[in-house]
Amino acid sequence: MNNRVIHARKLTLPGGFKITNNMGDFTPPKYTKVYADIPGTFMAKKVHVGYEASEWSVTIKGEMASVVNAALMAGESTVIIYSENGKNNHSRYDTTHTMTGEVNIEYDASKMREQQTLTLTGQISKHAWLDNGIPITTVDIDNGIYNIGGALFNV
Repeated sequence: MNNRVIHARKLTLPGGFKITNNMGDFTPPKYTKVYADIPGTFMAKKVHVGYEASEWSVTIKGEMASVVNAALMAGESTVIIYSENGKNNHSRYDTTHTMTGEVNIEYDASKMREQQTLTLTGQISKHAWLDNGIPITTVDIDNGIYNIGGALFNV
């Protein structure tokens, strides 16, 4: 059983811009399998043939122009690093997502007496996920490297 409790989080943007407070949700890249139908004489089956395009998102409250400039300055070469640490069953854990790709921005409606929310959403061309120093996912689309959840795909 997993009992992870986050103690600290950090989002690092290009130019060394770091955010530790006012971070809302972080959704790591999602890998959704694509299947092809293989007809059979009695029963057909599905075969895994690839993955859909993957994206990530993070919400930030109260940070605006400087975050937008940092997130958009490098275009499709933008590198965003999300790291967190905490406790898992009385032991420390550290996890890091390093994501490279195009970043989109979206503002929520502004309201009186509330900080405005900025959502960054990114398409990945590269993604490295390390959990306690162990690689969970390593994806580099341009170079054909796909190690997803410990499964290596040779393309």
